[in-house]
Amino acid sequence: MTEHIIEEMRVRFNAAAGAVRVMALLSPTCGPCRYGQGVVRALFESFPDEGLAGFVVWVPMLPGDNLDTAMAEQNAMSDPRLHFWFDADKAAANEWSSFVGYPQTSWDMYSIHDGDTVWAAGAPPPTPRIWMHQLNITPATKLADRLDATRLARLWLDLLGEASTRADALAAVLHANGQAVSARDGSPPHDPRTWAGV
Repeated sequence: MTEHIIEEMRVRFNAAAGAVRVMALLSPTCGPCRYGQGVVRALFESFPDEGLAGFVVWVPMLPGDNLDTAMAEQNAMSDPRLHFWFDADKAAANEWSSFVGYPQTSWDMYSIHDGDTVWAAGAPPPTPRIWMHQLNITPATKLADRLDATRLARLWLDLLGEASTRADALAAVLHANGQAVSARDGSPPHDPRTWAGV
């Protein structure tokens, strides 16, 4: 099952060559992951005409994480440029952590790849141009790589060749959408700038 997921991801990833590709590994019920989900959604909504492709892997990390809760979150992300998988045994998420050397299951992790990146057959996922996370700080998951809307906006615009003068406005949209999605079920809005980690 998982080998099929990884191979299908690889094939779709390479089929989107030329596009900027966004990968996200998310628990469907955790607040910080929902914040990240909102940020990813805002990236796609803010650039409707760009050649983008998104790959979202739902990883069951919390007691309420299952196919039903994943589908409920997925239904809110209707952009046709996004593709989804439910990683029931977490093996695809474990495979994806290889480029940072994270010793546990990867989740709440985001990577962005340029249009030239190729995922070779039989190889681990390729090293991204940009990667961020919302995990505990470890030698592999450094504070400098924590998901940050301001830094992401700047790096994203640079990758797309867009004017950096838009960075502040884009960062505000990313953060606001992340907070809105994280609070959708009545939870307090998540703010990674004041959050200590999982």
